[in-house]
Amino acid sequence: MVEKKESQLARASWSVVPGYNTSGNFYSGLDTVNQSLGLAPEKLMIPREYHSVVRMSYDFYQRGGIAATVINRLAELSITNLRNGQRKTGDEANAYFESIKSRNPSRMMRFIRTMALEYFLSGMVLPKIEWKELPGEKISPKLQRSKLYMVPVFDLYPPLLVNVVWANWGKREYYLKLPKEDIKLIKNGGSRVKEQQLKYDIYQAQFPQYVDLIRAGDDRVLIEVDPILRKELSFTQYPTPYFFNVLEGLVFKQALRRMDFAVASRVINAILLVQEGSDMYPLTKETESNLEELKAQILARAGDFRNLERLFFLFSNHTTKLSWITPDVTAMLDQDKYRQTNEEIAEGLGFARILITGESRNGQAAELSTWAIQPMMEELRSMIIEWITVVYEEAADLNNFRNPPAAAFTPIKLQDFIKTAAVFAQVYKEGNMSRTSRDEMVGLDFETETELISDEIDIMKEVPKDVPRMPYDTQMPLPGGLGGTPNNLKGGRPVGTKNVPLNKRNTGVRPAGQTPTARTEPKNTPSKAKSEIDGYMSDEEVINLIDRIAQDTGIVIDLESIGLNISPENNE
Repeated sequence: MVEKKESQLARASWSVVPGYNTSGNFYSGLDTVNQSLGLAPEKLMIPREYHSVVRMSYDFYQRGGIAATVINRLAELSITNLRNGQRKTGDEANAYFESIKSRNPSRMMRFIRTMALEYFLSGMVLPKIEWKELPGEKISPKLQRSKLYMVPVFDLYPPLLVNVVWANWGKREYYLKLPKEDIKLIKNGGSRVKEQQLKYDIYQAQFPQYVDLIRAGDDRVLIEVDPILRKELSFTQYPTPYFFNVLEGLVFKQALRRMDFAVASRVINAILLVQEGSDMYPLTKETESNLEELKAQILARAGDFRNLERLFFLFSNHTTKLSWITPDVTAMLDQDKYRQTNEEIAEGLGFARILITGESRNGQAAELSTWAIQPMMEELRSMIIEWITVVYEEAADLNNFRNPPAAAFTPIKLQDFIKTAAVFAQVYKEGNMSRTSRDEMVGLDFETETELISDEIDIMKEVPKDVPRMPYDTQMPLPGGLGGTPNNLKGGRPVGTKNVPLNKRNTGVRPAGQTPTARTEPKNTPSKAKSEIDGYMSDEEVINLIDRIAQDTGIVIDLESIGLNISPENNE
């Protein structure tokens, strides 16, 4: 009797494969680092620790997509041109504060744009200011060449290296925690490596107090800053990054994309199945050579890249079968799975899509869509102005300036341009706006336009006298051609029997008690209507006509600025 052997089941085993338990892996399930950071899609755990949130925000910003575009648009739209309002400041002070905006080494406008980007990414901006003494010739040509001035130099403390702790009754203290490598370098007193020694020398030269504290045993340094924080909360000492509300949606979308990528990679690595024989004609030992011949033909063509072509000639019998084995790509091709998470991300960002693509079918809706993001940008701008005010006051004290200027950003241009122009035209007409502010709203510079007008006057004086004037020219001829047409060109209302040209003797304003008379009488005109259509235009009609044409063409006529003094005592 032959004993029957019992089959034994194979024992399963597992082991950690090198290369899978690394940062950024979403599939192993064993990556404790990713799980602690909230990067494991199995649980979608979003970290609460501030520095972990900031790391994730930086990561998604560098990956691009709509999240990075929104951050860039917010930073770009928030910071407009900085204007220094002159409040009893002298020419020297004005030249100084204008120079530190754009000239080296301050370049404050560049630093402010960097502040805006960091504000929306990490929610915490910690400006670092140092003062450097330079002669006036290296600051601005408008300053005294040999006089020494104190100018600010700006930098940012990295949020990832800063720890914030509660001090007392809601007050915060900010500590700079240096990397472990730098701490070890300072404690060792340098290094034999040239780059490390250079870093150590920089620490000793620029941050001697940090070196002393680290040598004494501290691993962090208290810093004095004027922080700009986004959405401060009472239960945490850290601010709220802009990406915090959408991190879960971004992680989930990233997991979906990785799933699609995994399917796509398997499609590329499809399997070609070669079968020889069938039920009626099975492959036997005598016919095994047929399969070997097929294998030799296919491998010969696939092994040599010079023989690769779209049309492949294969010689075999009728029992040969070739088939491709590929994964199901239905889930990958279906993009509806992204719709819900995309809507969730868009709602969390709160940013109008028109400001990303610039497309809009409804002009009024496009204008209203900008109101949602306006408050968050204005909040940042107001905090930056508060910070600039302190910097200006310190700069005025160090350079013995009597009064610092009042800094202000030009308005954010997100409204309808035509409506905005109409509003500012009315404000200017009422005398509540300067020419400089009005020109800035249309992208012009008043000083530049004044110089161009002066150049044009000199050119217009050379125009021949017989050049015909423009029809219906509403500009009044002025002495020397300033603000109107030159002396050698006629201007004013249309010339005719009913519209006499405006000149020094006839300014278009009727003296009191004057009765207009007509020079000619129109034909076929009833006698009852003569008094209504004959004679010169009345004062009110002339003013209404000028005002109507000025509104239609955008021309502003200011009688005081052009040198005309029209009053009952002086009516010529």
